[in-house]
Amino acid sequence: MPNAAGFQFSKDGQFLAVKLNGAAGATHRGTDLLVRRLSDGLTQNIGNVYQYAFDAPGRYLGYTVDAPNKLGNGLYVLRPAGGETRVLDQSAQEYDGLVWQPEGAGLAALRGVKPDGKELKQNVLVVSDDARDRKSTRLNSSHVSESRMPS
Repeated sequence: MPNAAGFQFSKDGQFLAVKLNGAAGATHRGTDLLVRRLSDGLTQNIGNVYQYAFDAPGRYLGYTVDAPNKLGNGLYVLRPAGGETRVLDQSAQEYDGLVWQPEGAGLAALRGVKPDGKELKQNVLVVSDDARDRKSTRLNSSHVSESRMPS
């Protein structure tokens, strides 16, 4: 596939996610992510994806969006087999560090901004205890201040 920056197969081998390279000079980190069902070649294009990962069984795809002007930035989960996408968290901030719980349904990411004059972002940890459960999405977020960080 031309212009591919990276790819990942779902563990069950039913889907392939391919992240494309971004446009030169872009001011945001997100690019197109193509999610292809391998049995029939059906492809879904998700725009402005920064990070992505399948859960351990390979049935869900978590991803973060980093869009121009931060419009639509957030933490999302897709069920590729049915095409349903849910917003788990959304903010005009940057998302980093996307990770699934190794043997569970938890999904987490950092959400933050870099204050003027600072080198590092001030982040909040955003956690969905069960990102795969369509009935409820309970998000926990916690802020760790510099004064509470170990020295």
